[in-house]
Amino acid sequence: MKEARRRRTHSPDEAPRAPEPRQDPGGLLALQRTVGNAAVARALLQRVGGWTGSAPKTPNAGEMTVTEKASGKSARRIPIEGIPQGTVTDDKDDVALTTTPDKTKPKETVNHPVSEFTSETSAGGRAIVVIPTGMKLDKDATVDVLLHLHGHTTGYRRTGRTTRDLSVEQIEEQVAAASHPLIAVLPQGGFHSWFGKTGKSFDPTAYLDSVWKILGDIGAWTDPPKRGGLVLSGHSGGDAPMETMLASSNAEVAGVKGLFLLDTMYGPNDATKVIAFVRNRIARDLDHMASMGSDKERLDFVKASGFRLRGAHSGGHYKPQMKQLKDAVAAFLAEAEPVAVLGPPGSTLNAAYAANLVIDDPKGSGTDHDSFVGHEHLKAAIDLLG
Repeated sequence: MKEARRRRTHSPDEAPRAPEPRQDPGGLLALQRTVGNAAVARALLQRVGGWTGSAPKTPNAGEMTVTEKASGKSARRIPIEGIPQGTVTDDKDDVALTTTPDKTKPKETVNHPVSEFTSETSAGGRAIVVIPTGMKLDKDATVDVLLHLHGHTTGYRRTGRTTRDLSVEQIEEQVAAASHPLIAVLPQGGFHSWFGKTGKSFDPTAYLDSVWKILGDIGAWTDPPKRGGLVLSGHSGGDAPMETMLASSNAEVAGVKGLFLLDTMYGPNDATKVIAFVRNRIARDLDHMASMGSDKERLDFVKASGFRLRGAHSGGHYKPQMKQLKDAVAAFLAEAEPVAVLGPPGSTLNAAYAANLVIDDPKGSGTDHDSFVGHEHLKAAIDLLG
């Protein structure tokens, strides 16, 4: 994976643009230059699933298996549709990219609609489900679930002969190779990270209930496994809908097992919302640990079940918000209430809890924003789950 990424190049158009985080749509220009990408040359296995209207033998026509070469591990990639809580609007006329053909005339720009880059629609309540090969899938199994929201891109729709998740982001390979097994659900949103039926966001519990039912209906499994911990993840423009989830009264979100922020949180207000949730989520763990009789019990809980937070960034525009989050978390763990349960910063228990909250130091220029998820940042976050 790493070698392939080093060979990948990106155009200046892939950097985020004010006032919202934008990218070259799905690495659109890069993907068009890399038709015949090796990730899509893998054999397509037409087993279950598929998006209506996808051309035969293309990634979203049906289930396929994706293998991560370094580990030899693989995952099933299953396109599904008909999720009632998902987006029902088609974004084909939305502006995906604005170019300036003549640099000597900067005011003369050309808008490129989404339809220039993909013929697949955002409508229909669509998603990609990624299941590690060999994972136990029956009524006696319990599996954690990663819900990952894409940024302002075409998402997981075909561009040329491939899709973002298979090439630029390599999500299936990362899920397959991660040390913590889980099922990843990748909602297909509109270009501007619009994922819900009536708004940008949706109720994750109702959404995943529908995903589980659809997977049963299409024969992906016979006796569905029980859902374990919920892990929320987002990249770039996925911050707004994710923050709506974090501010909701959803019980599953309140006890979320992990929160992955991958080159996201566009402005200070975004960071403020995330910090408010993180403080409440840590306080939930503290309340639970306060009832335990010994530090050993508390340490065992932290290592096995403590909240995980991963804040990773490429620098540039997202650097200040990540610093804001990092400073806030450190300050909170030094306050009286956390210290009463965990001990002071640097103590064994406090250090163990802090080790589950990994936020990058300020660095980087932001030039890797578009391909950020694909640089094994998602795998590193999943590995943090233990």
